[in-house]
Amino acid sequence: MTQNSRFIAINGRELRTQRLVRGWTQQRLAKIAGYTERLVRKAEKGGTLDIATIQDLAEALSTPAQAVAVESLTMDISAIARKWVESWELLETRMLPEIEPFLAEDFEFVCPGEPGAAPFVGTFRGAVGMQQWLDAYFSVLQRNKISKWSTWSEKIPSSPDGWRVALSSVCRPRPSKSTCTFGLSMD
Repeated sequence: MTQNSRFIAINGRELRTQRLVRGWTQQRLAKIAGYTERLVRKAEKGGTLDIATIQDLAEALSTPAQAVAVESLTMDISAIARKWVESWELLETRMLPEIEPFLAEDFEFVCPGEPGAAPFVGTFRGAVGMQQWLDAYFSVLQRNKISKWSTWSEKIPSSPDGWRVALSSVCRPRPSKSTCTFGLSMD
Protein backbone atom coordinates (compact mmCIF):
# COMPACT_ATOMS: atom_id res chain seq x y z
CA MET A 1 0.00 0.00 0.00
CA THR A 2 1.10 3.51 -0.53
CA GLN A 3 1.85 5.45 2.60
CA ASN A 4 -1.10 7.76 1.87
CA SER A 5 -3.61 4.92 1.84
CA ARG A 6 -5.63 4.44 5.00
CA PHE A 7 -6.99 1.05 3.90
CA ILE A 8 -4.80 -2.01 4.14
CA ALA A 9 -5.40 -5.67 3.32
CA ILE A 10 -5.90 -7.67 6.50
CA ASN A 11 -4.64 -11.19 7.06
CA GLY A 12 -7.93 -12.72 8.13
CA ARG A 13 -6.38 -16.09 8.85
CA GLU A 14 -3.94 -14.53 11.36
CA LEU A 15 -6.70 -12.45 12.96
CA ARG A 16 -8.78 -15.60 13.45
CA THR A 17 -5.78 -17.53 14.83
CA GLN A 18 -5.01 -14.76 17.34
CA ARG A 19 -8.66 -14.69 18.44
CA LEU A 20 -8.90 -18.46 18.85
CA VAL A 21 -5.62 -18.67 20.80
CA ARG A 22 -7.30 -16.48 23.41
CA GLY A 23 -10.44 -18.64 23.35
CA TRP A 24 -12.54 -15.69 22.24
CA THR A 25 -15.63 -15.63 20.08
CA GLN A 26 -15.97 -13.10 17.29
CA GLN A 27 -18.51 -11.33 19.49
CA ARG A 28 -16.03 -11.01 22.38
CA LEU A 29 -13.25 -9.61 20.16
CA ALA A 30 -15.74 -7.15 18.66
CA LYS A 31 -16.81 -5.93 22.09
CA ILE A 32 -13.25 -5.54 23.39
CA ALA A 33 -12.09 -3.76 20.21
CA GLY A 34 -15.19 -1.55 20.08
CA TYR A 35 -16.62 -2.84 16.79
CA THR A 36 -19.46 -5.01 15.61
CA GLU A 37 -19.34 -8.78 15.33
CA ARG A 38 -20.12 -8.30 11.62
CA LEU A 39 -16.88 -6.31 11.15
CA VAL A 40 -14.83 -9.03 12.87
CA ARG A 41 -16.52 -11.73 10.77
CA LYS A 42 -15.77 -9.82 7.56
CA ALA A 43 -12.21 -9.06 8.66
CA GLU A 44 -11.54 -12.75 9.22
CA LYS A 45 -12.58 -13.38 5.61
CA GLY A 46 -9.90 -10.93 4.41
CA GLY A 47 -10.31 -7.75 2.41
CA THR A 48 -9.25 -4.26 3.46
CA LEU A 49 -9.80 -2.28 6.63
CA ASP A 50 -8.93 1.21 7.77
CA ILE A 51 -5.51 1.22 9.42
CA ALA A 52 -7.02 2.62 12.63
CA THR A 53 -9.42 -0.34 12.81
CA ILE A 54 -6.53 -2.79 12.38
CA GLN A 55 -4.62 -0.97 15.13
CA ASP A 56 -7.64 -1.29 17.42
CA LEU A 57 -7.93 -5.02 16.70
CA ALA A 58 -4.20 -5.54 17.34
CA GLU A 59 -4.45 -3.63 20.61
CA ALA A 60 -7.49 -5.66 21.72
CA LEU A 61 -5.63 -8.92 21.00
CA SER A 62 -2.44 -7.79 22.75
CA THR A 63 -1.59 -9.01 26.23
CA PRO A 64 0.99 -7.72 28.71
CA ALA A 65 3.15 -10.72 27.82
CA GLN A 66 2.79 -10.46 24.04
CA ALA A 67 1.86 -7.50 21.88
CA VAL A 68 0.15 -8.20 18.57
CA ALA A 69 1.78 -6.07 15.89
CA VAL A 70 -0.30 -4.48 13.15
CA GLU A 71 2.14 -6.04 10.68
CA SER A 72 1.20 -9.54 11.81
CA LEU A 73 -2.45 -8.77 11.00
CA THR A 74 -1.68 -7.25 7.62
CA MET A 75 0.99 -9.48 6.16
CA ASP A 76 0.03 -12.81 4.59
CA ILE A 77 3.22 -14.21 3.10
CA SER A 78 1.41 -16.92 1.14
CA ALA A 79 -0.90 -14.36 -0.45
CA ILE A 80 2.08 -12.17 -1.36
CA ALA A 81 3.88 -15.14 -2.93
CA ARG A 82 0.71 -16.07 -4.84
CA LYS A 83 0.31 -12.48 -6.09
CA TRP A 84 3.95 -12.47 -7.24
CA VAL A 85 3.54 -15.70 -9.21
CA GLU A 86 0.21 -14.67 -10.73
CA SER A 87 1.61 -11.28 -11.77
CA TRP A 88 4.75 -12.92 -13.18
CA GLU A 89 2.63 -15.34 -15.17
CA LEU A 90 0.10 -12.88 -16.55
CA LEU A 91 1.93 -9.57 -16.81
CA GLU A 92 5.67 -10.30 -17.11
CA THR A 93 7.39 -6.89 -17.55
CA ARG A 94 4.16 -5.12 -16.55
CA MET A 95 3.90 -6.85 -13.14
CA LEU A 96 5.48 -4.09 -11.03
CA PRO A 97 2.28 -2.12 -10.30
CA GLU A 98 0.71 -5.31 -8.95
CA ILE A 99 3.55 -6.16 -6.55
CA GLU A 100 4.83 -2.68 -5.69
CA PRO A 101 2.47 -2.30 -2.69
CA PHE A 102 4.38 -5.17 -1.05
CA LEU A 103 7.84 -3.70 -1.60
CA ALA A 104 9.68 -1.58 0.93
CA GLU A 105 11.17 1.69 -0.32
CA ASP A 106 14.69 0.32 0.17
CA PHE A 107 13.82 -3.00 -1.47
CA GLU A 108 16.71 -4.85 -3.11
CA PHE A 109 16.27 -7.59 -5.67
CA VAL A 110 19.34 -9.80 -5.99
CA CYS A 111 19.72 -12.12 -8.96
CA PRO A 112 22.75 -14.32 -8.31
CA GLY A 113 25.11 -15.37 -11.03
CA GLU A 114 28.43 -14.64 -12.64
CA PRO A 115 28.73 -10.84 -13.18
CA GLY A 116 28.43 -10.07 -16.88
CA ALA A 117 26.98 -13.50 -17.70
CA ALA A 118 23.55 -11.98 -18.30
CA PRO A 119 22.13 -8.45 -18.14
CA PHE A 120 19.76 -9.44 -15.34
CA VAL A 121 22.46 -10.69 -12.92
CA GLY A 122 23.22 -8.35 -10.04
CA THR A 123 21.56 -6.23 -7.38
CA PHE A 124 18.64 -4.00 -8.35
CA ARG A 125 17.38 -1.38 -5.89
CA GLY A 126 13.88 -0.05 -5.42
CA ALA A 127 10.95 -0.14 -7.81
CA VAL A 128 13.03 1.39 -10.61
CA GLY A 129 15.66 -1.32 -10.20
CA MET A 130 12.99 -4.02 -10.14
CA GLN A 131 11.56 -2.74 -13.41
CA GLN A 132 15.07 -2.67 -14.92
CA TRP A 133 15.51 -6.30 -13.89
CA LEU A 134 12.14 -7.34 -15.36
CA ASP A 135 12.94 -5.59 -18.65
CA ALA A 136 16.40 -7.19 -18.82
CA TYR A 137 15.15 -10.65 -17.89
CA PHE A 138 12.31 -10.75 -20.40
CA SER A 139 14.43 -9.20 -23.16
CA VAL A 140 16.82 -12.16 -22.97
CA LEU A 141 14.78 -15.15 -21.86
CA GLN A 142 11.69 -16.55 -23.42
CA ARG A 143 9.81 -18.78 -21.05
CA ASN A 144 6.93 -21.17 -21.18
CA LYS A 145 3.81 -20.34 -19.27
CA ILE A 146 3.46 -22.01 -15.91
CA SER A 147 0.84 -24.73 -15.97
CA LYS A 148 1.08 -25.59 -12.29
CA TRP A 149 2.61 -23.78 -9.34
CA SER A 150 2.63 -24.04 -5.60
CA THR A 151 3.99 -22.04 -2.70
CA TRP A 152 5.05 -22.77 0.83
CA SER A 153 6.22 -20.51 3.56
CA GLU A 154 7.79 -21.03 6.95
CA LYS A 155 8.81 -18.90 9.88
CA ILE A 156 12.59 -18.61 10.18
CA PRO A 157 13.32 -19.73 13.77
CA SER A 158 16.34 -17.45 14.25
CA SER A 159 14.44 -14.34 13.16
CA PRO A 160 11.30 -13.21 15.00
CA ASP A 161 10.06 -11.23 11.99
CA GLY A 162 11.57 -13.24 9.14
CA TRP A 163 9.98 -15.63 6.67
CA ARG A 164 11.35 -17.84 3.92
CA VAL A 165 9.17 -18.48 0.90
CA ALA A 166 9.63 -20.85 -2.00
CA LEU A 167 7.76 -20.75 -5.28
CA SER A 168 7.82 -23.89 -7.37
CA SER A 169 6.59 -24.05 -10.92
CA VAL A 170 6.29 -26.71 -13.57
CA CYS A 171 6.51 -25.34 -17.10
CA ARG A 172 4.90 -26.92 -20.15
CA PRO A 173 5.07 -28.14 -22.86
CA ARG A 174 8.60 -29.29 -22.01
CA PRO A 175 8.52 -30.45 -18.37
CA SER A 176 10.95 -28.52 -16.27
CA LYS A 177 10.76 -27.33 -12.71
CA SER A 178 12.17 -24.19 -11.20
CA THR A 179 12.16 -23.02 -7.61
CA CYS A 180 12.71 -19.45 -6.46
CA THR A 181 13.33 -18.89 -2.76
CA PHE A 182 13.32 -15.47 -1.16
CA GLY A 183 13.42 -14.06 2.32
CA LEU A 184 11.13 -11.45 3.77
CA SER A 185 11.40 -9.58 7.02
CA MET A 186 9.26 -6.96 8.69
CA ASP A 187 11.78 -4.29 9.69
